[in-house]
Amino acid sequence: MTQVEINSYLTALKEGRKFEPKVDFTGSELVNLETKIEHFVTGLLESIAKAGGSLALPAKEQVYRDFEENALEVALEFFDDLPDACKFEPGFWTYLSWRCADVIVWRHPVSDKEGWVKNFFARYSASEFIDAFIPRLIVQGLITRGDNARSFIRQDFWRSHVLRVKTGFSKEVSNGFANISQKESLNTDEARVIAKKVRAVRSNVIFEALDKAQAEALVGELRK
Repeated sequence: MTQVEINSYLTALKEGRKFEPKVDFTGSELVNLETKIEHFVTGLLESIAKAGGSLALPAKEQVYRDFEENALEVALEFFDDLPDACKFEPGFWTYLSWRCADVIVWRHPVSDKEGWVKNFFARYSASEFIDAFIPRLIVQGLITRGDNARSFIRQDFWRSHVLRVKTGFSKEVSNGFANISQKESLNTDEARVIAKKVRAVRSNVIFEALDKAQAEALVGELRK
C-alpha cells in the first residue's frame, strides 16, 4: 500500500467513484481473520445506525460521539479476540484501516488530506499509529473499560491530554482523569490545566505503580 494508492482513493471519493486498493494481509502462522474482521466492520456499521447516523450523510458532532460510545465495546471485543501476532504487526493495522475505510471516511470526512490520512492510515511510528482512528478507539476502550464512556469521547481530550503524552502509558491515571472530566463536565481549558499538572507531577510519581483509587485521588488533588 503506497501514498499513490491513498491519493487514488481520495480522488475516487471526491469524484463519487469506487476504488478497490490492491491490498492483502497474510501471515505464515496466523489464523484466518476474515470472519472476525467482517463481524467487526458490521458492528461498526450497526453502531453508526444506533447513533442515528448514515454512511451516506455527514453527521453532527453528537452523533459522532454517540457512535464512538457505541463502538467501544465492539472494538474491545474484536481486540480481545485478536491473536497476539496481529496485535504487534503494524501491517495488520494498516490492512484493517483499509477494510474499515467507509466508516473512517464517514467519521473523518475528506477535507484536509493530510489530516484525514492520519485517521485512516495506520503508519509505522507509535505517535502516528495511535492517532489513527481504530487504534485510538481501542485504546480509549481499554482505558475506560467498565465505565460510562459518553463524556469521554472528545477527540481533543484524548489526543492532547492522554494519547500523545506519557499520561496514556498509565491506564489508571488516564481513567481517573477521564472520570473527573466526565463527572465535573470539564471544558477544554479546565482539562488542559489538569493535564499540565499531571505531566508535571509525573517526574516525581510512578504512575504505573498506582492502583485505581490512588490514581483517582491523585487527579482529584490536582483538580483543586
